[in-house]
Amino acid sequence: MFAMLAKGPTVLNPMAILLAMGFAALVGSFFGYYPAR
Repeated sequence: MFAMLAKGPTVLNPMAILLAMGFAALVGSFFGYYPAR
């Protein structure tokens, strides 16, 4: 679906995927821990 929207070949960089997942986990744990304090 994303390839159709981008009108070209999509190349997923494994490092970018890991970085995005790590950032999402960091933000999720911060906003899950901070309000609970």
